[in-house]
Amino acid sequence: MKVLVTGAAGFIGSHTAERLSVQGHEVTGVDNFSPYYSTQLKEKNAALLRSKGVKMISADLRNENDYEQLTEDPDHIFHFAAHPGISKTSSFEDYLSNNIIATQKLINFARKCASLQLFTNIATSSVYGGDATKDETALPAPISDYGVTKLAAEQMVLAAARNNIFRACSLRLYSVYGPRERPDKLFTKLIKDLTIAARIGGSELSSNPRLRTALAAAKAASMPNDTIDRAIKKGAGELGGNQHSFVAGQLPQTPLRSAAAVHRGGVK
Repeated sequence: MKVLVTGAAGFIGSHTAERLSVQGHEVTGVDNFSPYYSTQLKEKNAALLRSKGVKMISADLRNENDYEQLTEDPDHIFHFAAHPGISKTSSFEDYLSNNIIATQKLINFARKCASLQLFTNIATSSVYGGDATKDETALPAPISDYGVTKLAAEQMVLAAARNNIFRACSLRLYSVYGPRERPDKLFTKLIKDLTIAARIGGSELSSNPRLRTALAAAKAASMPNDTIDRAIKKGAGELGGNQHSFVAGQLPQTPLRSAAAVHRGGVK
């Protein structure tokens, strides 16, 4: 299967591209190597992916001319590329162009892909707003530019599915942590704190409230490979014509919290 992964030099995108390539799929990764955080980290991820057989392309999804580099129709698109998180240094225009405009242009590209079987959009639990602990039956109520624009991007993809342009689903990821995570993320900072605390001694672990919170949060989050395996499995189910949903507490085979909710076609 030919797979296109956008945002492939990022945290979860790089793990997804690597896992798919290892499984024997022909993977093309696209990334614009945005300086939102260290481009050296992204280049390191890209180099690793190339060593795993992934074709990496430096391209900006907002630029229509860059799509000329995508010369082969994919069977499956995983759309991770986005302007991430909630940052005081990011403007609404940053979120608008990277999350909405880029997604719209990718949709236009996908319309032309005759072999496309499924478009998997990667959304976020931020669409639920301040209480990001809900499952997919809850109505979205975003409170940030990031959440608002990611919800809009999700609905543009699902609108194409409702209009029978291509098949699509959207995964609303919750907390995912692990190797290659962005340096500005909470878990990256907390893991550093935990490392320091371990050197100091066990008493620090029990007396520091932030570290206790970190340990509790880690138990409720998902490692990237756990998230990716579920995403691929659910995507395969979508290709078979089934609608899937996986939410917290419904997967007894793992103690980790479910990382996403899957939607196909309808507004949730």
